[in-house]
Amino acid sequence: MNSIAVLGSTGGVGATMVSLSIAEEISKRDESCLHIYGSGKIGSYYKDVPFFKSIDDLKGKLESGRITSADLGSVIEKRDVLDCIAATRSSFKAVDFPIDTFEKIISAGNDYKHIVIDAGSDLTSSLSISAFNACDDIIFIVDQRPSTLARFNEIYNSLPNIKVKHALVILNNYEKDKGQYSLSEAENICGAPISQSIPYSVYGRQSEYYGDTLRHDVRYRKAIEKIVNRLKGTSFVEKASRDTIKYKYSLLKDKIILIKDEVKGAIGR
Repeated sequence: MNSIAVLGSTGGVGATMVSLSIAEEISKRDESCLHIYGSGKIGSYYKDVPFFKSIDDLKGKLESGRITSADLGSVIEKRDVLDCIAATRSSFKAVDFPIDTFEKIISAGNDYKHIVIDAGSDLTSSLSISAFNACDDIIFIVDQRPSTLARFNEIYNSLPNIKVKHALVILNNYEKDKGQYSLSEAENICGAPISQSIPYSVYGRQSEYYGDTLRHDVRYRKAIEKIVNRLKGTSFVEKASRDTIKYKYSLLKDKIILIKDEVKGAIGR
């Protein structure tokens, strides 16, 4: 089972839409997927059908120590192709969630191949921190606004966690416009490579109003498909292990070269 946290560098960058679209794309591929509105903010929308249950209904179980798959199933609601756990009913009460909330939820969700969490944009909140710590793959969403790019730069340089260094950074609502930052300029401000861009869609507001994703927009859908293909490849944990192996190999290679030079010097003497 793979768990994915989608975080916004700030609010309003489209992290919820991206997380829903990723979950929907995975489900369309006939792979079981659970989407969780875990940002700590009120408001869950999908297919313009209200939710009646909430992540709040798990709080007592979470505080008591553990939850079972039956507990998890009791708050999951089906919407079209997606299984969902709706957002908190009160943003003010979201601060009370345990710091290991999503570790417990993920461990209880083994019936799913994938769990996608809309993890919000506040890495000082317990829910966002929990999603960041618990998930296998991390996606950060930024856009071309200077404030969102600078905020990600702060996150990237402030958190030593290896997950930040191997996260996918997605530039959402991308427009090729002289009045906007280019991809390379955005990377310079971020201080990290941007993995991919998602083009701006004129249907964004309309889709949100009707509780839909933007997968009907061909360019948007193709960008989401690319992200899912990336996620189904190497996870950040494997990337980190691979990079560690490469680093150790380079050290060993340098040591071998040094020994060879010392041997040559000794023979020369």
